[in-house]
Amino acid sequence: MKLLRILLTGVLLAELLAIGVLVLYPSKPIVPPLPSMDGYNTYTVSKLRALRSNCDLLSQEDWMDLSDAYIAHGFYPEAEAAARVACELAPEDSQLCFRWAFCLSAMGLMEEAISRYQQAIELGHTSPQDVWYLMGRDYLRLEQVEHGRRALEKAEPLVAASFELAKLDVRSGHAATSIKRLERIQADYANASTPFWLRADAESQLGDKAAARDYRLISQLNRGKFPTPLDAFRDRYLAKLNKFALAKFVEEQRPKVEHGQARNVKQAIEGLGLEGFEPQLADLLANVEFAMGNSRLQQQQLERIIALDGASTYRCLRLARAYAVDGKAEEAIELLKTGLRLDGRDSVQESRELLIELYEQLGDLPRARFHVSRLFAWEGNEAMQTADMSTAREKLASSVAIDPSQAETWYLLSLVEGLLGNRDGQRQAIASCLQANPNHGRALSWLGENSK
Repeated sequence: MKLLRILLTGVLLAELLAIGVLVLYPSKPIVPPLPSMDGYNTYTVSKLRALRSNCDLLSQEDWMDLSDAYIAHGFYPEAEAAARVACELAPEDSQLCFRWAFCLSAMGLMEEAISRYQQAIELGHTSPQDVWYLMGRDYLRLEQVEHGRRALEKAEPLVAASFELAKLDVRSGHAATSIKRLERIQADYANASTPFWLRADAESQLGDKAAARDYRLISQLNRGKFPTPLDAFRDRYLAKLNKFALAKFVEEQRPKVEHGQARNVKQAIEGLGLEGFEPQLADLLANVEFAMGNSRLQQQQLERIIALDGASTYRCLRLARAYAVDGKAEEAIELLKTGLRLDGRDSVQESRELLIELYEQLGDLPRARFHVSRLFAWEGNEAMQTADMSTAREKLASSVAIDPSQAETWYLLSLVEGLLGNRDGQRQAIASCLQANPNHGRALSWLGENSK
């Protein structure tokens, strides 16, 4: 009996000791991770902090929502940590497991990602082909080619899986097998670029250099893509970026400026209470000042943007327009020339058109004609990108008619003539290209290949 009392006393003391430990050293609650957001604009930081603060610690949806927001902004470790908690709260959810696997893959943890992809399939994921495709890609990143091939074969009804298998066929020397797969992709996605590029490699492997050259050219002209399972992740993350991006706020405010609500927009900008320089807000504020009739303040805002955040073709054009309205034609011309040297695709046409107008106002017709020829060349190149070869031929021919010294424009015209089946016209354009620049490498290569 005495021994029993001693044992019970010992148990009681142990329990009291355990309670004391819990009181003195309570378990640390799980809290959402907080990444370092140095360098991010204050608008985005405030939105991400609010999402973290409002996260329901018992909601797997809130944890995964936070994970999506983090990965969209490049905070991969924090995104993976949040996804892990979401899956711990709902261990039978195959979709959450799939998204966790993608986080792991984005961090370069392919082996663990593969394990989670397999778990998602075992849990009955509704799109197993998507899972097998991403698993196959991770096996290939680990250089486990056979495992990757088997995973991709299970996903092969997907065009993206067929393309990856076609790449493996080319690399392993089975070009004919690759071409069979690529023919199906090319038939369904005639405007996609990468299938034609790979087809060029396959034809070259089989020794058909002419076919390889044609497919390579088509791939350079095409701008389309075929769908992949990555698209859903991209769309989800882009939606998160838009939700938390300052650009979204700016996008919502711009139409208000155009509809006579500039003063309200200025109040909304001030109401954000953001400190420091934000180029997007400064750009919007420049629009506001112009709409309110404050052209000098608009110029100051645009000058500040370029000084603090750098020039672009679009920014130079906007400031040049402001200078032109203010009668500063020469300053506007210098800005436009600076912008065009930056090789930006946006605002090139408008910049050329304004340059032509300003030179004509100054009576400098030779320089105006020079920029007319460059504008035609740019429009011809744009028409090539959309496969409008008739328009491309017309624009490029107009360009070299004004200025025959443009070797690159002659070469582009030769490509267009070739695609339109005009071999004589192509040869003449190549000759004119070499006359303008005897050392033009691609023209010399074409001449060498077609003179045999």
